[in-house]
Amino acid sequence: MQLQNGSNDDGLRIGRHSVDGDTLVYDPARSAAGSTNVELFSLTQFRKRAFPQRVVEARIEEIVDPAQRAEAEARYRDWAALKAERDRELERAQETSVARRHEHILENHRRFLEGNGIAYQGVQDSATKVTGGSRKRPKSACSRCTTPLDDFVGLRCVACGAVLCSCGACACAPARGTE
Repeated sequence: MQLQNGSNDDGLRIGRHSVDGDTLVYDPARSAAGSTNVELFSLTQFRKRAFPQRVVEARIEEIVDPAQRAEAEARYRDWAALKAERDRELERAQETSVARRHEHILENHRRFLEGNGIAYQGVQDSATKVTGGSRKRPKSACSRCTTPLDDFVGLRCVACGAVLCSCGACACAPARGTE
């Protein structure tokens, strides 16, 4: 992509990276003069990307189709709103994933207790004071699967007061091999 003589009045040059397919915009109004690299704006990642001039010329093919170019220009003009919407979507997806994992771990905890003949008494937020169970020093690893306990779930078993492991285990049942 050549950066001189833009095809419209504002000097914008729009191209597509031949390797990763990213749509990139060169805006002379936002480019640093005298830089050794050319700064282009990514319409995929909504951030600046810098390339040596030779890479811009060799790997970025200018978009000349009027419809594609108009769509890219519109996205460039609205990138802040588009990025905010994408960030909201990512946040919602992450919250949904955490909620699914949380429910999965709760189900694992119920099965763990049932498998050991122990009645499920519920869970409590691990940030609150321990209301049940023993006052022993907390374990640093799960006695069932040996995974380091990091309190990812943020829950404690009401019966024993121990932090739940991602496998669902708590301190209600003896460690494997010690029964």
